[in-house]
Amino acid sequence: MSSSPAPSSPQGVPARAASPERRFGFKLAIVAVLLWGVLLREVNLDRTWGWDESMHAELPAARMVELVRAGEWRGAIDVALACDRYPFLVPVYLAAVQLATGVSELAARTALATLWCLGVLAGAFVVRRLSGVSPRSRAGAAVFVLAASFVPIARLYAPTLFLEASFSALLSFAVLAWLARADPGAGRRADMLAGALFALAFFTKFNYGLLLGLGLALSGIGELVAGARTGKGASTARRLVWFAVPPGLAALWWFVCPLPGGLELGASHRAAFASFLAGNQEFVTPRAMRILDWTTLVAPPGAWLLGALGVLLSLRAWRDPALRTCWLVALALVVPTALHPFHLDRFLLPIATPLWWLAAAGILRLDEVAWLRRPAWRGWVAGLVVLGASIGASRWWQANALTTLSLADADPTLRDYQQAQLDAREVIGRADPLPTGGLRRSEASLLLAWVATEAGPTARVGWIGLSSELSPAALHLGLLARGGSAERFLADAHRELDVTFEGVDPNWTEQQLADFAARFDVVFCTDPPDLARRGNRAFTAKYRRMLVDALGWSERELGTLELDKGLVRYPVRLFACRPPKR
Repeated sequence: MSSSPAPSSPQGVPARAASPERRFGFKLAIVAVLLWGVLLREVNLDRTWGWDESMHAELPAARMVELVRAGEWRGAIDVALACDRYPFLVPVYLAAVQLATGVSELAARTALATLWCLGVLAGAFVVRRLSGVSPRSRAGAAVFVLAASFVPIARLYAPTLFLEASFSALLSFAVLAWLARADPGAGRRADMLAGALFALAFFTKFNYGLLLGLGLALSGIGELVAGARTGKGASTARRLVWFAVPPGLAALWWFVCPLPGGLELGASHRAAFASFLAGNQEFVTPRAMRILDWTTLVAPPGAWLLGALGVLLSLRAWRDPALRTCWLVALALVVPTALHPFHLDRFLLPIATPLWWLAAAGILRLDEVAWLRRPAWRGWVAGLVVLGASIGASRWWQANALTTLSLADADPTLRDYQQAQLDAREVIGRADPLPTGGLRRSEASLLLAWVATEAGPTARVGWIGLSSELSPAALHLGLLARGGSAERFLADAHRELDVTFEGVDPNWTEQQLADFAARFDVVFCTDPPDLARRGNRAFTAKYRRMLVDALGWSERELGTLELDKGLVRYPVRLFACRPPKR
C-alpha cells in the first residue's frame, strides 16, 4: 500500500501544517473580533466627550488631521510635540485613523475600543504563557478574553478617549513581548521589540509607563542574578542593554532634543513631565470611595474571592520567571497607585490588568492541588461552595455597601438615587452612558447648533464662563462638524477663549477685559454662568455684565435649554455678545 505524498507548495517545497499555537491564535482572534462587535454595539453615546477626552486626545488629533490635509506636515509634527503632559501616542493614533475616516467622535471611540480588544487578546497570550502550553491553558486564555471584555470598568472605559484603557492594551503587548524574549532562539530583535513596545506604553501615559518600567527593571535584575549563577551574566546584560536601546533613544529624543524641535523644547518637556508627576497631590480621595470602586467596577466581592484564590495559587509557581515578572509588574503598578492620595475609578483599569493575568493563571492551576483531586467529589463540592459564597457575598455587598462604607446619604431620595447608580454598575450595557463628563448629546447638539448658527463658518468665537461639561475643544470640534471652516479651527482651536478656566477670579480690570474681547467677533455666555452651577465659578457672570454695561457690547438671547442632572432639571439661557459698531 503506497503512502500519500505530503502536500506541497506551488514551488515544490513541502508545506508546513499550521502549528497549534497559530490555530489557537486564529480562533482567539475570532472571539476577540466578536467581542469587539458586541462592545461597540452596546456603547451608549448619550453623552458627548468631556474635558480630558476632547482637550488632551481628540483636539490634537483633529488638528493634526486638518494640518496634514492642508499639506502642513511640519505643523502636524509640532502639534504632536506639544503633547507634553499627556503623551502624543494616542493623539497620533487617532489622527492616523481619522485621516481615513474623517474627524468624528464615533471613529475615535471605535479606534480606541479596537485597541482595547487587541490588548485583551495580548493579555490572553500572557495568561497562556503563565500557564504552559496545554488544552487547559488554551481554554483558560479563551475564558480570560470573555471575562476581561465584560468586566464593568472595561465596558465603561474601553470606548472612551481616556488614556487608561489604551495604556492597558500597550501594557499587555509590552509584557507579552518581554516574556517572549525567553523563547528558544529569541535574540537581539526580540529584546529590541520588547523595548520598543515598552516605549510605546510609556508614551501612552507617562506615570503608568514609569511604573511598568519599574516592574520590568526588577524583573531584569532577577535575570541578571540568575544569569550570574549560571555563568551567563554577560550575555544577559547584553540582552538587557538591547532592550534598553529603543526606550533610551526615545527618551533622549523627547526629553533632550525632540527633533525637528530643539533643546528648548526638550527642556519644556522635562518641566511638563516633572509637573505632571507632582500633580494632584492636594486632592485626597476617601478610602471608602476606593473600596467601593474596587469591589464594584473591577470585580464584585464574589469574583474577588475566586480572583484572590487564583492570585494566591499563582504563587505556587513563583520560581517561574514569567510569572515572577507579572507579579513584579502588578506590584509596581498597584502599590504606588493605591498609595497616591488622588483616585479616580478609571485609574483602576491599568493596575487591575496584571492582577487579572495572575488570577487566571492561578485558577488554571487548581487541578494541581492534591486535596481537590482525591477524592474527585471534593473538587466539585469546593467549587459549589465557592460559587455559592461568591453569589451570596456579591448580593449582600450590593445591598449594603453604601451603609457599610458610610456613604449613604441621610436624605431617602438621594440614598435611593445612590443605590440606583450602584446597581447600574453590576451590568454595564447600552443603558449606561459613557463616563465622559460631557453634556447629554441632545443638550450639546442644541447648544452647539445655536452657537454655530450665530458664529457662522468663520467668526472668531470667545466664551465667558465655559464649563467642564463643554470644553473649548468640544466647542471647536462641534463648530467644525457643523460647517465651520478648517482655517478657523486651525487658527483658534488651541487658543484660550475664556477669562479663566479656574475657580479663582483673576480680578480683571475693564481694560484687561477689553483687550481680551477684542480678539473675538462674538462672545457667548450662559445663565447660570457655569453649566453645572458650580459656586466657585459664579464670578464669571460679572465679566458678562462688564462686557455689556461698561464696554458697550450688545447682548442677544439665543435660546433656553433644559439641563438634566439626574435628580434635578433646570433651565440654561445662552447669550451672544457682539462688539459695538464703530
